[in-house]
Order: sequence, then structure tokens, then C-alpha cells
Amino acid sequence: MRQLLALSALTITLPALAQTAGDYRSVASGNWNDLLTWETYDGASWIAAGATPTAAIANVITVQSPHFVTNTANVSGDQVIVAAGGTLVSGTGNFTAAAGADTDLDIFGTFIALTGSSSLTIASGANVVVQSGGALIHNGTSGACVNNSAGAAALQFAAGGKFQLQRVGGTIPPATWSVGSTCEIANALAGTSRPNATGLGQNFEHFTWNNALQSGGTDLGGALTNVNGNFLLANAAGQELKWSGDANFGGNLTISNGTFNVTGSTTPARTWTLKGDLYIASGAQLHVSAGNSVSATMIINGTGTQQYTCDGNNIAVKLNWTVNNGSTLNLNSDLPLTASGRTLTADGTVNLNGKVVSTDLIAGSGTIRNEGGGAGLLEVGAGNGNNTLTGTPSLLNGASGTLGLVKRGSGALTLAAAQTFSGGLVVSNGLVLVENTTGSGTGSGAVTVYDGILAGNGTISGAVSIESAAALSPGVAVGKLTINNTLTLAGDTMIEVDKANSTNDVIAATSVNYGGTLTVTDISGGLVAGDSFTIVNAGSHTGDFTSIAGSPGANLGWQFNPATGVLSVIQLAANPPTLLYSQAGNVLTLSWVEAGYKLQSQTNNLSTGVSSNWGDVPAGAASPVNMDMDSANGAVFFRLSPQ
Repeated sequence: MRQLLALSALTITLPALAQTAGDYRSVASGNWNDLLTWETYDGASWIAAGATPTAAIANVITVQSPHFVTNTANVSGDQVIVAAGGTLVSGTGNFTAAAGADTDLDIFGTFIALTGSSSLTIASGANVVVQSGGALIHNGTSGACVNNSAGAAALQFAAGGKFQLQRVGGTIPPATWSVGSTCEIANALAGTSRPNATGLGQNFEHFTWNNALQSGGTDLGGALTNVNGNFLLANAAGQELKWSGDANFGGNLTISNGTFNVTGSTTPARTWTLKGDLYIASGAQLHVSAGNSVSATMIINGTGTQQYTCDGNNIAVKLNWTVNNGSTLNLNSDLPLTASGRTLTADGTVNLNGKVVSTDLIAGSGTIRNEGGGAGLLEVGAGNGNNTLTGTPSLLNGASGTLGLVKRGSGALTLAAAQTFSGGLVVSNGLVLVENTTGSGTGSGAVTVYDGILAGNGTISGAVSIESAAALSPGVAVGKLTINNTLTLAGDTMIEVDKANSTNDVIAATSVNYGGTLTVTDISGGLVAGDSFTIVNAGSHTGDFTSIAGSPGANLGWQFNPATGVLSVIQLAANPPTLLYSQAGNVLTLSWVEAGYKLQSQTNNLSTGVSSNWGDVPAGAASPVNMDMDSANGAVFFRLSPQ
């Protein structure tokens, strides 16, 4: 006998039935054709059988628990009941369910098919039902185990009934799969073959892949498409199960072992529809192994809240995710869609639940929110894609959590509408254009630009920090960026001026902490000394730019006044000015001969050196300047600056 995989204990109890003369029941384990296996009811009591039961002579035939009855010759019976805990084995002979009254073969226990395609024959007019707690097991010598005669009813699996395929490459019999029934693949021998494609093309209820002896990757080749209940990858011996086709999952999708691969081919496009939860257990993983041009999409289409939980590894970064209108996806783990062109489409609701969604593109007409506490993050542009947020989908906080936005990748993010999330905006790369006309384009939180450029003509309500590797460029062409908060500059501030059209870039801020470099671009030319442009409107300020880059013309320079925000064109000497010095006792005299310069200084220790904190020296507007030296000062630095 071939190896059988163990079944879980079956606990369903067959209801007691009234006995009639001619009923048979097993009294011991044994062969069907052995009289010692049976007793019969004579109308008054149970007596030793004088003949083995057949459809011709018996009424109800019951294989009782815990008996194990095997037929080694062809047997025909109707109104046969395999009770819970009982086992009927179709061995070297065939078992035929003959047409008769009621159900012709009721399996509450276990029916094992060990022979070929005729292990179980359903005669014309007959019906076979695998009841709740019952199991039909195929471990036979040929691909199929059930033979349906013309006119026979389809094999039926009731709620709680199960078919288990133990034969490598065998065929799942055509059947009616009731809600709550299960088809399980549990090969009894090592191998990588999938079940026959013909049997996989049915409308299953629950489907379980429990192949502890799988010896390599198995590709279903797109043959299995409809699982109306739960799909469970219970065991693949750590190997890969590749789907390679579309799928409709009416219940939960659970990956407990091995790798579940959506597709290894770039064509055609794959669409998976899920109406339940997705769970990836520790040690398991979800994958899309096809090239980057693959189009594979997970569609969330349930009527309630669906959970995404990954305790293992989700490397399916090429998988698009769509949450349909009326559906809600709740994240219990971070969700990656980081490959180029991958899109999170929120037509329903995506609840970050304090987790991180990292996607290249974002679309949809629904809501992305952070309900459930913590600081949820939506990262966009992960694959260097361009995004425009127009107010749909809506980006919202939750009642007990904040939502933050992160710009990744070298692409552009355009914020074209007011946002209300409060978790802030972080720019790690690329271009962010704030182009809203009402409210705040970045919500109410702080904006921090670590790398890339912040630009646009919109309004920001949170504090803005431009770090040393980043840049601020108000406008798109020449324009104005409004910051109703504190602006801190440590990187590159890029300003365009256009004398011919009497316009220039403007930064409007509540207060400005100056630093970094001011880079000025003259668009139209024709600048002369005395031209000026108001480039910053601020209520208060600290510091100044460390340097100014760009030239207004020959022998001209830029001068910026941080107190007024005015950028001016000044005349420069043909040669750089020279700062002369002399010392008489404790008095230091600094002088110069070039016009248009003033003396500035700063005091620091030697380890700090020169900083951006320059200040005008009293009486330093004209040469010479005399001052007493103070030995308590660690180091005093001087420079000539255009007036």
C-alpha cells in the first residue's frame, strides 16, 4: 500500500438512524468480502452476516468507527455510510456507488482511493456526498480516482467536507464545492508536479497547498483561478509555489511556508482579486519574480475591513495595489510598492495604522489615512516616478494618529491642492512643487528638505528647513512661495531676477534664519549699480547668507540686506580691494583705498573659524578704522564688504 499522509482527527458524529431489516454495519476492520467484517439486522436484532453486503441485497450499509474496511474486489453498494471515525478503502477493487434511495454514498469519515481511475465509480442516477468532517483521499496509481457514469450526479463536497490529493500530478475530480468545503494538495511522495490542469479549473471553496514533500519549485501555470473561500499555502517545504495566472480569492490569502510567487512572466498582465485578509507568516514570502515590465495587480475588493499583515518577507515590490470603492485595507505591517511605475490606487480607504506605505505612484478617488495611532508615513516616488496630488485621494490624519508624507526618488511631486494631514513633509530627493491656491499644500506639519528642491507658487503653513544638501527655489518660473512660519536656510537658495519685466522670485515668511548660499540668476540682463530687488518678505530674521553666487555683470556684485530682504547690484572695483593694517601699541588700524566698501567683523574661537555671522564694524563705513585690541577675544576676523 502506498504511503498515506495523516489526517486530523474527525469529530463529526453520525446521527442515529432507525434500523430496518437488511441493514448492514461493520463489526471489525477487515476486507469488505469477509463475512467476519459484517453483521446484519434481521428486523429484531443484529446477527452475524450470512453474506457480504451489495446493492442487490442490502439496505443501509454502515462502516462504523473505528473500523478500516478494504475492498479488494469490485463492490457495488447504495445507501452506504462511512461514519465519522470509519474508513473505507478502495484497494485493488473498484467501488461503485449504485443508484438507490437517498444518498448512495455518504462519507462522514474517510474514503481512500488506492487504485486507478475506477477506484470510485458513480453510477447513472447515483450521488456521492462528502459530508462535514468527511474526507475523500486520492493516493491511487493513476491520475484520476473518480469515474462518473453518464447520468450520474456530480460528486459533492458539503460544508466541512474535504478532498485530499496525495498523488503527485493527480487529478482533482470534478465536483460541486459547497461553502466551507476544502480541496487540499498533500503529496505523499517527493516531487514538483502540479495537479492536472483539468481538475484545477473548478470553482473551489477553500483550497490548501500542504505539500511537505515538495522537492522544488512548482508552477500552477495559471490553471487555478477561482478560490471562493480561503487559500492557504500551509507547506511548500520552503520551496516556491508559482501561480502564473489571474486569481479570485473570495476569502483570506495566507502564506505560512515557502515562497508564493504571483508570476514569473512579464506577459500577460496578472490580476488578483482578494476579498479577505492577506497574511505572510514568519519565514514565508510573497514575490513577483518577473521583470520590471510586468503588470501585476492586487485588487482589494471586500465589503468590510481587510487586514494586511507581514511577519515574513514581502518582496513583491513590482505588485500594484488597488483598493476598490467601498473596500478598506488596514495595514498591520509596512507595504512596499517600490519598483518603477508601481501604483497604489486608493479608490476606497487605505488605513496606514502607524505603518509605512512606500510606492512609486499614487492614484485614486478615495482616502489614505492613519487611523489607529502612531505616525503613519506615505512615501511616494520610490521608483523615481512623478506624482501630482490634486486632493484625491485625500490624505488624512486619523482620530488617534497622524499622517506624514515623504518624497523619495529623482522624480517630481506636485502638491496642487490644500492638504490637512499634520505629520509633515520630508523631501529626500527630487523636486517638490507646492502649487496649491488655498490652505496649505503640505498640511500643517513641518517641512524638511534633506536633498532635492522645494519650489512652487503655493502656501506652506508649517516650519520649513532647507538642509545643507538641499535647495529652495520659489516659483516655477519667476514666482512667489509663501511660508506662514519660520524658514531656516542652510543649503542653496535659488533666486531669479528679471529687470526687463520688473519682477523677481520672492520668499514670504513669518521669520527667516539665514544661512547657506544665495544663488542669483539674471534672466534678462541690463543690470547696473543701484538696481535692487526685494526677494524676501519676512517679519523677523537672524543671520545672513554665507555667500552669494552668480554675477550681475562686469565689475558688478550682489549685496543682500537680511534686515530688509533687498538684493542690490553694487559697483565693484576693477581689482579686488586690499585691506591694509598697522599696529601702534594696543591700537590696530585697518584701512583701504577703494570706494564702495565697508568693514565687517566677527569674533569666534580658532576651532570655529569663519562663520556666516558677519556684522558691520562701528564707524567702518569709511577708511581708516582704529580700534583697541582685546586679548580676551580668541580670534577676530575682518573683511571688506560692498556697501
